[in-house]
Amino acid sequence: FIVAEFSDGIQVIPKMWLQNKDLCKYPSHYKTDSRIRKAIEKEEPPASDWSSFKIERIFG
Repeated sequence: FIVAEFSDGIQVIPKMWLQNKDLCKYPSHYKTDSRIRKAIEKEEPPASDWSSFKIERIFG
């Protein structure tokens, strides 16, 4: 896992969601925070319909 800062906040995400050092896939189309949290906890592999988001900074 890594701690990533985005333009709208900080989030812990699975390392496999990184596309490169400043871009990651994220399941923003999931409707609830609990569904997103479940994807993170289970380290779901990124799907083709996930959006890409710019990472401002990686903390660890």
